[in-house]
Amino acid sequence: LAAAGAAFFPWMVKNLVFFGNHLYPFLTGILPGAERIADPAGFFSASRAMDPSAILSSPAGFKTWVLQQSNVFLGDWPTGDWPGPILPLFAPWALCVPWKRPVDKALLGCAVLGYLAWAATSGLGRFLLPAYPALSLFLAHAVCHARWPSVVRACGLLAILYGCFFQFQVAVKQSWNMDFWGYLAGRVSREEFILRPHETYALPYYPAALFINRELPPDSRVLVLGESRTFYIERETVAASIFDHNPFWDAVRRSRTSGDLRRELSAMGVTHILVNAYQFLYRSSSAAVLPRDLA
Repeated sequence: LAAAGAAFFPWMVKNLVFFGNHLYPFLTGILPGAERIADPAGFFSASRAMDPSAILSSPAGFKTWVLQQSNVFLGDWPTGDWPGPILPLFAPWALCVPWKRPVDKALLGCAVLGYLAWAATSGLGRFLLPAYPALSLFLAHAVCHARWPSVVRACGLLAILYGCFFQFQVAVKQSWNMDFWGYLAGRVSREEFILRPHETYALPYYPAALFINRELPPDSRVLVLGESRTFYIERETVAASIFDHNPFWDAVRRSRTSGDLRRELSAMGVTHILVNAYQFLYRSSSAAVLPRDLA
């Protein structure tokens, strides 16, 4: 639990400093930060979050919410988002455990709170990661201390072990499809690997990063449009996620002429602009990437 808190805490501090909301972008209707999201509908759609009013207003809405969680664990296997059936299969064993000690109750509370926080805000397995440590300890405690014969508990542990190995081979298979093993085995160089499209990496930006690193002066400041990836760019960059306000479009709104816009960009210290036209097409429906009132 301490490890999970240590991993989670810096994210909360960053959000509190930049947005005034330690859980940003969640709870933006209650805590500050709503004005920072240029495309809130797109963000919550991408996270597969359901509107709480839709969940609670009708039995059909609640059923849809439950089925969404069921599909995460038992349905299709989208890349990197399939936690497998272990949690729904063994969580009911917790009903057969005497949660008497304070430490056991604290573990139960952390696991339940972590799961509900995820279920209320997302339908993607990756966003359940912060709760995995508590959920793993919760499952271990439930299986090891359930009021079942020792043979049944042993079978439960073997099933979990099988599930872990199964998940490992899923990860290996996905890595194989992405050609990770080709790079790790030395069949391709780092540059060759990053230059080529792969599964989940359909639009490489690395050629542009190479050009910037090779041709632009060291003191350049690059404003990035239609793109949010800047990891390999070895120059100072100005960028935004596909859901947040890009400073370029904010400058356009403040400008009446092209000269005004040049002065706005100069005030930001921008010397060059990187435009990813393919991403403009791919994200054409995003209100943040390509604002319809300005483009």
